Amino acid sequence: MNMFETPSHRRRLVGVLAASALFLGACSSSDGGGGELTANAGDDTTVVAGEAPLFDGCDSTGDIVNFQWQIVGTPEANADDEGKFLRIESSDCSFTLENVMEVDEVGLWTIELSIEGEDGTVLTDTVDVDVTDS
Repeated sequence: MNMFETPSHRRRLVGVLAASALFLGACSSSDGGGGELTANAGDDTTVVAGEAPLFDGCDSTGDIVNFQWQIVGTPEANADDEGKFLRIESSDCSFTLENVMEVDEVGLWTIELSIEGEDGTVLTDTVDVDVTDS
């Protein structure tokens, strides 16, 4: 006799399959893919002038097709940098600022993360980088 031929075995199999489906669904929705689109630019940070800060939007969720990073606030002496992009097209959720773009001006910099979902929806969040001289 096949183990699936009795009602108790079939019920047990259905229960195991249902539990497996719930577990797999929970795993897939917690890895950033699928689910509600949310933008999370990470925690505010402090760096010493000349250090390369890490920008991390990996806690953003949903079906994200692009991560874009833009300077939206600068120390007064660097007002011309406001509006400049650090990254325009990227599927990577985090990056370290390259040497050619070192943050060397002391003061508070505000960087905006824009994420674009598969459906074209765009959401934003900001992170502050406080650059100190020591």
